[in-house]
Amino acid sequence: RPTFFFFDFTGLMPNSPHWFFLDGADITKYINTTFTLDSLNTAPRNSLLRDPGDAYISEAQFPAAHGGPTNGGSGPVNTDAAGNLSGAFYLQSNTTTSFKVGTKVLEIIDTPSNNKNKALSFSRVEFKALGLYDLYYEDKITTSEAYQQDLFDYVEIPEPKSSSDNRDNGNSEVTFRSHYEPPAGVSILSKEYWTGGTVTTYATGQTSAQIQADRKTNDGTGHSAAGGHVSSGSCCFILLEARYGDGTMDKVVRRYRDEHMTDKNKRGYYKLAEVLVPLMRKSKVVKWLVTKTMADPLVAYGKYYYGENKIGVIYTPVKNFWMKLFDILGGDTKFIRENGDTV
Repeated sequence: RPTFFFFDFTGLMPNSPHWFFLDGADITKYINTTFTLDSLNTAPRNSLLRDPGDAYISEAQFPAAHGGPTNGGSGPVNTDAAGNLSGAFYLQSNTTTSFKVGTKVLEIIDTPSNNKNKALSFSRVEFKALGLYDLYYEDKITTSEAYQQDLFDYVEIPEPKSSSDNRDNGNSEVTFRSHYEPPAGVSILSKEYWTGGTVTTYATGQTSAQIQADRKTNDGTGHSAAGGHVSSGSCCFILLEARYGDGTMDKVVRRYRDEHMTDKNKRGYYKLAEVLVPLMRKSKVVKWLVTKTMADPLVAYGKYYYGENKIGVIYTPVKNFWMKLFDILGGDTKFIRENGDTV
């Protein structure tokens, strides 16, 4: 960015013309020799000599507001009788004149060709120009509690970092897992099968395997042996059941749904869920088919869509098929779900 450099050369050839070069480029027209180091030291804190910013961004030579170039914009500058030369150099940075960051070399020489072999008076100084970025981050901290879920609703969760850490990477949000258990001895075709069961919701950082084992250890008090909270209602979607069966939702699925699914898509998805989810719970073959033809391909496509993999692009036709099917099943008529919600 634009800035002023102050210099003081001694031991040069007295009363002789000299030219200035930066990285081999003639910058003599950006030199003013009326300044000294005291010009900077005594300048106010808000002086543009300390930080010009973009005040002179359009200048093609030393800023006129500070006297302009000593040579009037062309020609050399002269040393005094003792061979000294001090002043200020304005380092410009705009679309036509700029210099890359790194180690820079400022040279002064008594020949306009910058040919050291022909020079009788020469000096140079190095300085480092660094590019800096200001980095900011925002830390969001939220808390959540287990709660009752309606039929075919779901619990959104970030992907856990590890089995011993129940926070999403960088989200600081509690991770929840849940499982719906239908009532015993009730036909799958009965409404009671889908509304009279229990949902166990975990926020203990358990792994999927631990949750599945914990389902069998409910102490009858509304809590599982591992601390899960049990409530009535249900909590299940096709992808939740097919992928993990413990309420875990892949992050890309949740994001794609929020950003792209229409009401018609959702209606079709809910209708299909009311058929497929019971079948998946009854038949491992059905669950395997749904997993391999819908769940896994849609997750892989979602990871491709959000830049987490490249191979997922091959599942674009699969994604298009299911979205079209959801549209067809959804139609334009409002759909009342088993829990009473209207979509």
